[in-house]
Amino acid sequence: MQSDDHTVTAGASRCRLCDVSLLTQRTATPGRKYASVSYEDQPSRDLLSLVGTYSSAKLPDDVFLVIMELQSDFGDTCGLSSLSRTCRDLRDIATRFLLRPGVTLRENKDVVSFQVFMSIRTDRRFSYFQGLSVKTGPLSPDATEALLHLLTQVTDLIRLAIHDAEGVLGSDPRLPGAFAALTCLKHLEFSATEDPDDEGCVEMLRGLKSQLVTAHLDLPSAMRSTRQFGHRRCQLVNPIRLLEHSTGTLTELSGTNFEAWTLRSDAIYPHVKRLQFKFGMFLEISRYILSFPNLSSLEFACGMSFGPGTIEVMAGTNEKSQNEVGCWKSLDELAATLTDLQAIPVRCHATTLFVYASERHGTTRISLLADIVARYQPTNLRLEVDSQSFRMRTLASALRRSEAASFVKTLEVHAVMRGKDRSVHMDPDEFFGLVINTVAELPLTSFKIHLDHEQRDPANGRAANPSGECDLETKFGSWDPAEYIARTRESCPALRELAVERSCSCASSRMLLAKQFE
Repeated sequence: MQSDDHTVTAGASRCRLCDVSLLTQRTATPGRKYASVSYEDQPSRDLLSLVGTYSSAKLPDDVFLVIMELQSDFGDTCGLSSLSRTCRDLRDIATRFLLRPGVTLRENKDVVSFQVFMSIRTDRRFSYFQGLSVKTGPLSPDATEALLHLLTQVTDLIRLAIHDAEGVLGSDPRLPGAFAALTCLKHLEFSATEDPDDEGCVEMLRGLKSQLVTAHLDLPSAMRSTRQFGHRRCQLVNPIRLLEHSTGTLTELSGTNFEAWTLRSDAIYPHVKRLQFKFGMFLEISRYILSFPNLSSLEFACGMSFGPGTIEVMAGTNEKSQNEVGCWKSLDELAATLTDLQAIPVRCHATTLFVYASERHGTTRISLLADIVARYQPTNLRLEVDSQSFRMRTLASALRRSEAASFVKTLEVHAVMRGKDRSVHMDPDEFFGLVINTVAELPLTSFKIHLDHEQRDPANGRAANPSGECDLETKFGSWDPAEYIARTRESCPALRELAVERSCSCASSRMLLAKQFE
């Protein structure tokens, strides 16, 4: 969550029960210096004695708060009680149910923002709560009461995240209604993974009074539930029905295990522009075309593998349903794996097309890329392919057969450097020569290639271990591309930007810049 405001997260180690995020306005006194405290070991009674010496609150509030957090980490109830009597701010009502064993507030161990929060007048303090994240359930009775109290006080809570929703909402029958009664929410993140008919989750989502702008829903798997428990109503898997209260305000929707049971739906979301989701059991895109008619960005995944025969059947079913209900005229962005784009052909033009076509995503026949690129005719093409597709010239062949030269203007390739592929051990000169030969027939104005080593963790963009870099990436670190600029100009006369980036490193290294082609 990004904001110009301070962000304070209340979490708890060990048996902490909930996380509270605060966005506080920058009301700190200009130029004020805040004390800093570092700690590693369990605090001693000598420290508490020292604090008692300053019971007149001469120490800055943030010092007290750091010490209280440390006491809370070690479950020192007596220490917390003693410290709470050293300063008027720390005796306020907020402290009584926010700073307690198991619940703390912090921003990366920095409590300056919380100090600002604590200095605000009591009658205005809760208007500064803008984010709440409840990550662990079920909650204890004390934590439940504190959470219920908090929900009755906040007036400007715009962001809510609930993880393990079944556990959290099942802690007390009052919680689903308390969350649903909120009218100020704009952004919701909701995760329920077990029961597709959980009463508390259904009550909260269907009864929500807030008009959401964005929503992320990780929903239970209807398929897994049916296998385990037999026929279920599965009320918690259809996001189109669950979010009907926000049809006039929702602009973005994302999540997993989405099921749209019926083809026709009264719920139309005219303002949704971005949809990113993983299908559940029913793999039909037409259900989403009806409910999100003005979509501009779509990314989807089927979440399962298919045989060739299955792909043909699914493609035929989706083609037929789009003939019946219509389709989007065009999309600004479309992203999916090569296999999923075959199984669920979206009948529209895509200005920017991102195709995951590497073995990492179960693709072994990059030759099938030609049909996909020809179907959508993108101006901007982004691909994830295995590095061997350059060496074996399969990528060049697919681009040629798709007639990409007639419509693709910018190309961005993530080349997965697989250890078993010989290209991993190539010299940069040889590999770059293959790259230029691949794109030479395209009238590109921009071409970027990212070397994406297979040992890199895609989730955080860093090498999975210190030896994660492959030989080719290491060699590119000292490679001088100057001698290839003239050759590149000759092969691609329209090119204005060419970049080679090593994504295995923590910081990518750009080798060629746009100014070299001016």
